Amino acid sequence: MANHENTIVAPGVTRTDRHWGYYLIGTREDLLRAGLAKESWFPTGQRDKRGRRIRAVHSEDQSGTVLCLEQVKGRCCVPITPTREKREREQFDEAMAEANRKIEQLPKDAVAFLQDTADKTENLVGGCYEIFGNSKYDGYRLHPDTLAEVQRIGRHLVMAIENGKVIFSPADRAAAEREIRAKIAEQDPAAQRFMYAIKAKAARTGKA
Repeated sequence: MANHENTIVAPGVTRTDRHWGYYLIGTREDLLRAGLAKESWFPTGQRDKRGRRIRAVHSEDQSGTVLCLEQVKGRCCVPITPTREKREREQFDEAMAEANRKIEQLPKDAVAFLQDTADKTENLVGGCYEIFGNSKYDGYRLHPDTLAEVQRIGRHLVMAIENGKVIFSPADRAAAEREIRAKIAEQDPAAQRFMYAIKAKAARTGKA
């Protein structure tokens, strides 16, 4: 949770992420209406031994450690430090959401695949023209006649792909999606631990 920007998560409520968790700011009514807080988190109007109004309430539940600070004009600041299990679940969900985004970017059908491949080929040819047609990198560059030939061949490549045929392998597609999810999990220790916990629980349940 490196982002320290305020994000509006509900009408009248902002959230700011920190390395230890996050905090919410909003009125009691807005926080409760959005379902982001519980009634028991808030000060009740009680006073301490010196007669001062108690404006801070510390509590713990399945959400983690919560400190509700009553501020001016009815607004409250609610720092929330999630439990390790909840943090890891959130990180796991984020990792899986990233994997799903990458999978969504894969071609949906043959037409999309051909267009994507043609676009990449066109960009590759354009990159060759830019790099090898410029002598600033090593003093050498391709002659304009050679570059023209490269462009001509490149156009034929793009046309051949756009009008080409496609072979689809469901097994390879499924393997590619599994690899994307596996790589995301490898990059996220929390996701690894969460997956291990799920497998361990499933193993125990199976033996029961």
